[in-house]
Amino acid sequence: EREHEQHDIVKDRLAFMRDIFLKINASYIVCNKLFKRTIFEQFRFLEGYIFEDMFASYMTALSVSKVAYLTEDLYIYCVREESVFTTGSNRQFSDFAHLAGLIFKAYLKEGLGEPLAKEMTSYIDNGIVRMQRVYERSDPEKVSQEALEAAIRDMEALRGDVEKSVI
Repeated sequence: EREHEQHDIVKDRLAFMRDIFLKINASYIVCNKLFKRTIFEQFRFLEGYIFEDMFASYMTALSVSKVAYLTEDLYIYCVREESVFTTGSNRQFSDFAHLAGLIFKAYLKEGLGEPLAKEMTSYIDNGIVRMQRVYERSDPEKVSQEALEAAIRDMEALRGDVEKSVI
């Protein structure tokens, strides 16, 4: 292992979770991360889903006691005109809401609702806004308002679960 340099950040898992929910110096995209192989003994990428990397990153955060990462940009992510980040589909909305539900249920089961309530609620609200923006830019033949509304209902139900965990 190399020594941590000044531009490295080492955080405990709760601080890292806050960072990935709020996207401060960290994100859920896995293509810019290195993982110990043993982490994947506890869970696997979910095949067949859009945003499977979102699930993997948040579940990784549950599996570790601390995380070290660089603040230096060493990876450039190219967003194409037809990428999942810029176009919408019914499946995109349902997968996002479904995987967010799996993540949040795992976090709530671990008793993390109260310490992360602010960050989780912010993530839900931002996710709803992002879905609405993607919907507005999308081809009406590829995405339905009903799919968007169903995903938003699922996300709002998650917000209710987080709020109940704090009471």
